[in-house]
Amino acid sequence: MKFHWGTGLFTFYGLFVLAFLVILYFAAKSKTDLISETYYEDGVNYQQIIDKKHNSDMLSEKIQIKNGKTGIEITFPKSVNSVEAKIKLVRISDKNLDREYTTNEHTFTIPNSETTTGVYQLQIDWKGDNTEYYFEENIYAQ
Repeated sequence: MKFHWGTGLFTFYGLFVLAFLVILYFAAKSKTDLISETYYEDGVNYQQIIDKKHNSDMLSEKIQIKNGKTGIEITFPKSVNSVEAKIKLVRISDKNLDREYTTNEHTFTIPNSETTTGVYQLQIDWKGDNTEYYFEENIYAQ
């Protein structure tokens, strides 16, 4: 039997449709978590985050992040007397792994037992000496 161009065209078209259906199947099964349920309001109010980041940049002493065997240790600047912080660990790939903490201490540790191995976005919204600050960094939890 001789391979005819019509057979080749039909075979190519059939494989193309099959590949498209496989891609469509996997796309429908993938999870699509929103980073924030209130993304519109967050976008409108983003100027406040920019101002808080600017305040953080103006500090002579920065927040120190140490990722060790016991956990993620966050140390706030000693030059700031009173600290009120809201700390969020955001796992982009799965919102069920997000964690949120509050502290009034200059040093705070998130134990490794409360995180799973992977990349998190550490978001620290904090207030010290009546000035608001914001810090954000990607970290790898062990």
